[in-house]
Amino acid sequence: MGDEVIDKRSFTLRVPEFCFEDLGVWLERADDQTTSDVTNLMREGFDYRSVSALTYVVRGGDKEKIYEFHVLPSGLSLPIVSIELREALSKYILPSEAVFVPVELVNLDHEFKCWALAPTEHRPCIDFANSAVRTWLIPGKVVLKFDKVCFREDARGGKSIVRNSNYPAHIVMSIEVAEVFAKFGRMGCEVVPG
Repeated sequence: MGDEVIDKRSFTLRVPEFCFEDLGVWLERADDQTTSDVTNLMREGFDYRSVSALTYVVRGGDKEKIYEFHVLPSGLSLPIVSIELREALSKYILPSEAVFVPVELVNLDHEFKCWALAPTEHRPCIDFANSAVRTWLIPGKVVLKFDKVCFREDARGGKSIVRNSNYPAHIVMSIEVAEVFAKFGRMGCEVVPG
């Protein structure tokens, strides 16, 4: 991941400077099927309808804290959101732009409905001329690490949310979607301009 993200039109999610263990609670994929499904949901052209649900285990010494989150502490390549946040995001994200995959949290005392947000469109979003790439996965195309990233002005191509094909861990969103995330307070991430 990089140190600095800059732009005014598009936004992304970033894990804050602390680690999940500092929160006292975090999620881990429960099984090989969930790990495979998460990876596939990040791939362009994957048939997301083949995934019925993802299963995660709640870890940490204070599992009850999980009920406080709207973006649960897990990896951000596939953010896991509360039902309230899902409903708010659905007002801005078209069904053709992303799917919400049900997530089952095991080992909790009470049910907690949440969903993984998976953009369906992949677009090259990085303005390489103004970014500082540290390491390439595929030279000139896919970034492994960066020091600074700037998004192209047409990064989203008019969509409210896309996956960044230049750095697939990034979900790139409009200001309206970013504002919805920001309104929901307690998150295991932060919204930053891209």
